[in-house]
Amino acid sequence: MIVRVTGSFAKQIGVTVTATLPLCENPVADWTCRVFSLREGEPVLLVANTTTLYSMLIPAVGLERLEQFQGGLNICLERRLLADGFEAIIDRRLGPEIKTISLAKSLNRSVTGSMNDMVRLATFMLTEEGRTFEQATVKLNETPFGALDYAHPRKRFAELASWGCTIDTDRGRNHHDPFIAKDRQLLQRRVFRR
Repeated sequence: MIVRVTGSFAKQIGVTVTATLPLCENPVADWTCRVFSLREGEPVLLVANTTTLYSMLIPAVGLERLEQFQGGLNICLERRLLADGFEAIIDRRLGPEIKTISLAKSLNRSVTGSMNDMVRLATFMLTEEGRTFEQATVKLNETPFGALDYAHPRKRFAELASWGCTIDTDRGRNHHDPFIAKDRQLLQRRVFRR
């Protein structure tokens, strides 16, 4: 799994990130993280799928080591996917990938700009509207974004997650059909305007 982090967050968890990796072959396993603070100084971690902007908000208090971040991210990601009815994705698309996390720099400016918009919206919902992290996360995933041609992140994630999955019933376990290059290019053009 590729997790893209900002320089300030990398410093917070005690790592240096120099790699700029291309989009993961399995885009369900490519996530971008950004930390921001609320008025009270409470740090919040915004985690969004790099391709679809499907996201979650996590309190970032006490995240000081890479191991804490990795463990917390895995737990929160699984809970978010289960809460939104994406349990099959955990086994079919994300399960094998989640065990190994590769840290990288942000993919492109479109993702960074969308994350900035999400931070402003999340800050407003958490401070002005008094929403909980769960409520704000649900609202973020129901909000249309220009980078997605004004589609909702949850809808785009559902579309993405259903691509390339098969279940090997003979063996009783799941496996991935790799994305062919044409499908990946189509998805990138469709989701992020260059």
